Amino acid sequence: MTHSPRPSRVAYPGPAGIEWPAVHRSLLWFVVLFAVGLGLGYPSVHRHDIDESPDDVPHYHSMVRLEFDEVPPPFRYRILVPTLAFPVHRVLSIVELGSWNREMAALLVVNAALMSLAALALIALGRTAGLRGSAIAMLPLFYLSAFAVANGHLKGLVDSAEALALCTMMVFALRGRWGPAALVIALSPLAKESTLLFSAVVGLVVLMHARWTRTSPGRKPMVLWLVGVGAGVGVLAIVHWAVGVGPAGMRAWPKLTGEPFLTGLLRATTAKSVVYSFALILPLGLFRLRRLPTPLLLASAVSAAVALTVAAAAGIGENVSRPLFNTCSPALCIASAILLGECTWERDVQQDRVERSSG
Repeated sequence: MTHSPRPSRVAYPGPAGIEWPAVHRSLLWFVVLFAVGLGLGYPSVHRHDIDESPDDVPHYHSMVRLEFDEVPPPFRYRILVPTLAFPVHRVLSIVELGSWNREMAALLVVNAALMSLAALALIALGRTAGLRGSAIAMLPLFYLSAFAVANGHLKGLVDSAEALALCTMMVFALRGRWGPAALVIALSPLAKESTLLFSAVVGLVVLMHARWTRTSPGRKPMVLWLVGVGAGVGVLAIVHWAVGVGPAGMRAWPKLTGEPFLTGLLRATTAKSVVYSFALILPLGLFRLRRLPTPLLLASAVSAAVALTVAAAAGIGENVSRPLFNTCSPALCIASAILLGECTWERDVQQDRVERSSG
């Protein structure tokens, strides 16, 4: 199977000839993106009334203190973000924070870190797709500035873990690294139950494309994918067993709405949160989608279609923007960055440097 070459790990020249090793560049990117995430999510810790929050937030607010008893399914099974936030909450409990909500602050720290890692994975995905120069720097700008991030991922919810899982899954799948990809699938239910579905779909689409184009390296990738899916189902079962079914039992799971499917699909695609989240990257990205690697384009489209189908059947309303953003925003952000990268003066600057060196 033919894959894009892995990005070089050697140092890159910085200002005044300074060489920046890859690990230093990644650390710098993380610190900057983490600070941006904290700034975007600040209203959730200071000017946020937990009683007026969406239905999900109060449950995760309780889970930060490891109080699972009164949290109904499926929220109680999404343990990764609240569990990571627990030690942060313990540290913040001994710090004077004024009017800040400590539980929301702990969730913000974890979500900002996970979204920073997701943006770093998106940069790696962009390099895999062939992006270079200023276009790479635009990727986290498009990604973190989206409405779904500031008003969902960084607002006391757990979708940041799903965003990280899907970005890393796309990177590993496109690079043909099916061992790490299987591990992502196996651990994905710790974020959300839907993450197992979406990550498995991404891997399957890439595998089917390789088989269709006769570029598959053999049976090993499919075996690893099956192992990952099987392990993911096992992890999901273990989580269910560990935290129990909760006070409301299975009645709290989302139910089918009973309305016509096309009506639900129209309602999902025209939700205000969807319009706001894709108002920038959709019109920009459409112009350069054909420049993306075909496996990435197909994986994003199919996983987004699955997200819309589930949202239409379950009638999750405005919440549809978050899974839809997680599934297809990486491809749209890369396509948007390609378009804007073509509108910069980077080529003129490079040509000027060549002329100066030759002179």
